[in-house]
Amino acid sequence: MLDDSFLKPDSLDCIQKLNTVASKYWDLYSSEMLDHDLPSHLLSYPVGVTNDGLVTELPGTEFFPDTKGRVLGTISDLLPPILTT
Repeated sequence: MLDDSFLKPDSLDCIQKLNTVASKYWDLYSSEMLDHDLPSHLLSYPVGVTNDGLVTELPGTEFFPDTKGRVLGTISDLLPPILTT
């Protein structure tokens, strides 16, 4: 995909364009029926941040699609907390 906003990657226009594309591709990836490969590997990460800074998963995305991997991770009994939280 070519877009003039990509000529200035630090611009608000470029960031907004990338966020729009990443959200679109996340919707395709997480849909019930993915009929073909995604056009790229650009996906938004399914987390939200509240106004007070709390990180949460987006509604309906406790796990990554087709996995039991939690979006927000989990505390490990084997690895130290600095690696898993």
